[in-house]
Amino acid sequence: TVKLSVSAKIKGLDPAYANDLYSGTQISYAYEGLLQYHYLKRPYELIPNLAEAMPKVSADGKTITFKIKKGVLFQDDVSFKATNGKGRELVAEDFVYSFKRLADPKLASTGWWIFDGKIQGLNEWRDAAKKSDKVDYSKAVSGLKAVDRYTLRIKLTKRSAQFLYYLAMPFTTAVAKE
Repeated sequence: TVKLSVSAKIKGLDPAYANDLYSGTQISYAYEGLLQYHYLKRPYELIPNLAEAMPKVSADGKTITFKIKKGVLFQDDVSFKATNGKGRELVAEDFVYSFKRLADPKLASTGWWIFDGKIQGLNEWRDAAKKSDKVDYSKAVSGLKAVDRYTLRIKLTKRSAQFLYYLAMPFTTAVAKE
């Protein structure tokens, strides 16, 4: 148990709603993303967090491939029924799921702006979800793919100098589907 004093009311601990300083700070204590900022370097420098290394970016700047660190476990929780409450290993599919959560119109994430119009097929997935009673997270998005257990490929609609910086924000941290 960790007890911290906070000078404002925290909206919640769901990364999909990390749109203010206080919630974002608390969420960053519980969740991690692919990249983070080096805490001592100025100007700011991105470094790997849950990624093994900085991603490989294609020559056209539109395909970004991450290798996920092996052996990273989610916190133990009763929701992990398949492992009797023991936290399972983080895999690339967790990022695909987490990024789709930002696009899920039923969740109305305050972080949707990060990916809006930027990842191939994600806006179309969101539009289909708007028309459906239930959001189908199993439906593929052409620009988000878990190539294998530890490889995540993101295809952008166009080159973006800011995109990697978005992946260091609390909105883009990994959430287990369970």
